[in-house]
Amino acid sequence: MRKRLGTFTKALLLLAATFAVSFDCLAQEAARPDRGLMPNGSYSVSDIENVNLLNGNVNIRIPLASLPPIAGDNLSWTISAQYNSKIWNILREQENDDPVSWQPYIVDSPGAEGGWSIGRTYMFIFRNSNDDLVREWYPGNSGLPQWDLNLINNYQWWKVVLRLPDGSEHEFRPLDNTSYTGSQDFLRGFFNVIPNGSAAKRYYSVDGTFMFARITNWNDWAVYMLDGTQVIQTPDGVQRIQDTNGNKIKIFSDANGTHYRDEQTNREIRLTYNPSGGGQYQVWYDMVGGIPQHIDINMGTTTVQGKLYTINTPGCNPGITGVLSTQLEVVREPSSGSRPNQSIHSRTTDSSTRSGQPDPPSSGGGPTNAPRSSGSPQTPQTPSSTGSRKKPEDR
Repeated sequence: MRKRLGTFTKALLLLAATFAVSFDCLAQEAARPDRGLMPNGSYSVSDIENVNLLNGNVNIRIPLASLPPIAGDNLSWTISAQYNSKIWNILREQENDDPVSWQPYIVDSPGAEGGWSIGRTYMFIFRNSNDDLVREWYPGNSGLPQWDLNLINNYQWWKVVLRLPDGSEHEFRPLDNTSYTGSQDFLRGFFNVIPNGSAAKRYYSVDGTFMFARITNWNDWAVYMLDGTQVIQTPDGVQRIQDTNGNKIKIFSDANGTHYRDEQTNREIRLTYNPSGGGQYQVWYDMVGGIPQHIDINMGTTTVQGKLYTINTPGCNPGITGVLSTQLEVVREPSSGSRPNQSIHSRTTDSSTRSGQPDPPSSGGGPTNAPRSSGSPQTPQTPSSTGSRKKPEDR
C-alpha cells in the first residue's frame, strides 16, 4: 500500500510540474483565437451563426447574393458579410533590461483582427515568427550552444497559413523541409524556407482538413481539397474555384469592382466599394430579364477602448496593466437598393462582452444611419482594422 501511495504521489508531483511549465508567465506563443469554422470543432449552429463552444467565438454569415449552382453539381459562390466576435490577438515581444546578464521576459502586445469582412476570397499568408514573438538577439552568455545561436540569430523562420473566406486559418507545412530543431519553444513548427517564385513547393495541412497545396509564390498557388475541389490563384490576380467536372468560378477585379463569374454560363455577381461617408459596399446581381439590382451595405467605425490587460514583467509582478484602444469597421445598415423602405440595422460589440444582435427593421422611409451612394461603382477596397496599445501607466 505504501509503495502504491508513493508512486501515486510522484505522479501527482510530475503532473503539477507539467502544469506549472504550461502556465508559466513567460509563455512564448501568440494567442490568435480560432475564427470561422475549424475542423473537429464543437459548434452551436443556427441559420446564420455558429458559436464556437470552446472559445466562445460567434461567427455570423449573412448571405447577400449567390451564383446559382451549376447543373449536376454543387459548385456555387455566395458573397457574404462575415463577422467574427473574437477581435483581439495577443502578440508578444521579448525584452531584456540588463545587457550584462541574460534574463529575457515577455511583454504582451494586443492587436485587433476580427470583426466584419465582406466578399473575402482564399488567401495564403506567409507569417514570420516575429509576427508572433519579436525576439531579441541572443548573446553568447545566453547559455545556448553556438549551433542554436546560429539558427536563432541568422535565419528567418516562417509558417504558411491559408485563410478561408469565413476568416478561419489553416496551417500548412512543407513536405520536403524540416522545421527548427533547436531548444527554443517559440520557434517550433517554423521553417526557414518559404515559396519565393523560383519553383513550386509541396505543402499539406496539419489540422485535419486534408488539404494539399503547390505554392510557387504568395500570388501563384493551387489548393486541392478533400472533395476534389481546387482553388487556383494565378499571378495575374485571378482566382478560380474548380470542381471535379471541370466547372469553374472565376474571381477577378477591375475598375468595375470584384467579379464572381460562372465561366460556363457567364452569369456573375459583383462587389463594389464606395469610400465616401463611412464607406459603402454594393453587391450587384441580375434579375430575370437581365435587370440589374444591388444591395447596399453602409459601413461605419466604432472605437473600442478602456479595456485593461495584464503586462508580464520580471518575476510576474501582479497589478501592472495596459489599456487597449482600437478602431474597427462595422456594418451599420444593410439594405436592398430595389426596396429602400426595408433595412436591417446591426451593431458590433467586443467579443469579451457579447455580439450585437440585429435591431428590428426600420419603420421609417429608408436608411437613417448612413447616406446612400448614387455615384458610379468604384474598385473595392478591403476593410482593415488596426489595434494600438496605449503606453501603460506603470512599467
